[in-house]
Amino acid sequence: MITRRALLVAVSLPAARLDAQARTTSNELSTASIAQRAIPATVTIVTLGDLGDTLGQGSGFLVRSDGVVITDWHVVQGAYRAIIILANGNRIRDVKYLASNRNADLALLKIPVTNMPALRLDDSVPLIGSRVVVVGSPLGLTQTVSEGIVSASRVVGGLQYVQVTAAISPGSSGGPILDASGDVFAVATATITAGQALNFGVPVRYARSLLRGDLQPRPLAATTAKSSLQSRLNANDNDATSPFISIYEGTVTNDGFPDWPATLHIGFEGWTPSPHGYLLIGSPLGGSGPVTLGWIQDQLGLLTHGENGDTIFWVGRLAGEEITGTYRVIGGKWIGQTGKWAVKRRSGVPLPKRPR
Repeated sequence: MITRRALLVAVSLPAARLDAQARTTSNELSTASIAQRAIPATVTIVTLGDLGDTLGQGSGFLVRSDGVVITDWHVVQGAYRAIIILANGNRIRDVKYLASNRNADLALLKIPVTNMPALRLDDSVPLIGSRVVVVGSPLGLTQTVSEGIVSASRVVGGLQYVQVTAAISPGSSGGPILDASGDVFAVATATITAGQALNFGVPVRYARSLLRGDLQPRPLAATTAKSSLQSRLNANDNDATSPFISIYEGTVTNDGFPDWPATLHIGFEGWTPSPHGYLLIGSPLGGSGPVTLGWIQDQLGLLTHGENGDTIFWVGRLAGEEITGTYRVIGGKWIGQTGKWAVKRRSGVPLPKRPR
């Protein structure tokens, strides 16, 4: 199991040696050619809670023509249902669970399709300095392509992580990281926003045993979800997520919806004095967006800019594993709207106390 201290050590570990299979590519393609191959097989994944609220959004890719999809475990963790959006815009709501390697943050899903384009896998990792291409849906922007190089290889909690300079943002998780031949060698899993171009992928070889297993489709809720909203907030829930992200989950209420608490999910990335991350609000409030955190005297201050145009200012007090506070919409359509919020740390490194 990956420890939640991994974030603190990952950025200071010396680069690990690449495995003996590291190689150079002999049939290099242009970035445009790789993108043309990869985009049709890359999907967007939207996860839903037990109340029908949107939990989050990630990426994935088809690895078999009969609808087997690889993504990150933390993309589907806690989901009751999911919607997979294909490159052609078709929405598949019948999404089943096949298998997962939670320690490596990988999961297999199944959708009822045939004759789909699928990406090739390569278990070896390109040499440091080799060109790579990432495809995904950062912040919901589907079919986004970024280019970079393999910048390092890290070992965190006994697992290898490939560090790349190609851009990875919230929503990119689960997307393919491809080598110069257009083969997938890693799955996008995390970014550290405290620096520049510090992005990470899990080698796809960790998914090989899953693909060789007895793949029997099962309902997503039966394997990834909890029995109720309250159990998802259980402080004793230690399911693995990406070691580079700290997750706080809870509820938020709005003065206009006193009996309709929405789920609230905050993922912080990059533990600096002002962490950055992404915030998701479920229905009936709805909305999401990047978040920046800082201290206002002895209280936390969070500023979010939602995709629906709203700017929300959140103030909360940290007490152990919990943050409770109030919010106000200070810009956009719902300006002046207020409410309350409360979250508990679910996983990852605890939020640091106010620096003295």
